[in-house]
Formats: sequence, structure tokens, C-alpha cells
Amino acid sequence: MSLQTNHVKVDTNINRITMTKFDMDINHNFASFKINNKTMFIESFDNLNFEVRVGTIESSKHLSNITAKTSAELNTKLKKLSEKI
Repeated sequence: MSLQTNHVKVDTNINRITMTKFDMDINHNFASFKINNKTMFIESFDNLNFEVRVGTIESSKHLSNITAKTSAELNTKLKKLSEKI
């Protein structure tokens, strides 16, 4: 097992398990998290509505829009979204 900032990753020949710690604050306008060899990008212009995209800096696709009033609510919703990736 190797530990990285905000990221724990375990690789075997049979399974691949990736857990990402979401710690975005609603006052942040942008964050990115590495998930299963993809990157989740989150941005907001009003700190209430967050656009979530997945891919690379050069090419990403819209995944979802999230509305969150607290950081805890935002991070819970990001974790649920990440499980679909």
C-alpha cells in the first residue's frame, strides 16, 4: 500500500481499490482529485453551485452539477459521484 496526499491506493493483479479523501471547502473555486487514473475537476463561480467534470486537462466531460451549502455536504456528494467513475 502506498500513501499519497488525499489519496490511498492499493494495486494487486486481481483488484484495484482507490479511495480518495474529499476535502474541498465550499469557499474554494476549484479543486481536482485523482480517481482510478482519471481526474475529477470541480469548479464554482458562486460557492453554491459546483460543476463536476472528469478526464484530463486537455479533454474532460461534464459529469454532474452539485448544489451544496456546506463543505461536508459538498464532499459527501463528491464521494458518491466518484463511486460512479
